[in-house]
Amino acid sequence: MKIRPIKDITEFFNKMTAPLHAQLVTRTPVKMNKKDVATKTIANPFDVVYKVQTINVEINADYQARVNEQRILEQMPATFVAESRKWGEHVNGVIVEKDGKLYVNVIEISKIGKPVYEKADGTAVTYEEIAPFIPVYNGSPKQGVDEDVKVRTFKLENVIGLFIPSLNVRYTGV
Repeated sequence: MKIRPIKDITEFFNKMTAPLHAQLVTRTPVKMNKKDVATKTIANPFDVVYKVQTINVEINADYQARVNEQRILEQMPATFVAESRKWGEHVNGVIVEKDGKLYVNVIEISKIGKPVYEKADGTAVTYEEIAPFIPVYNGSPKQGVDEDVKVRTFKLENVIGLFIPSLNVRYTGV
């Protein structure tokens, strides 16, 4: 089954509430500093760079349960309690709405292949070229685990595709 309009994907996830594995393809702007991270003396020569990636994800996942599973794997007590979302409102288990924009909320399982970086016009950029301007990632100290359970939220407009193999469902972005 192919899903195309945004309205259809929202309706699909209103009905589909079970946890499912999927592949998500996104094209998102890379967050970069205006100057390099190390010395703060080199100006960032890039206007906008996009990261195109494919990720194995779990949709409709129970975040609190997933963190507690990870805590058990790391031989810690399953005492994690998730806080309520600080921004946006859940339309359903996958779609979040904030200020009239829709977002896809997933838990990242793994990445498929290496991401590709490109300028707005599609010109390729290497990670090494932009790396000096990318801020350091800080995991979630609240989970208390070595291996974070990564909740990822993407603007729906940045989702190029979504494939749910077990249901043979495909969504292609606008």
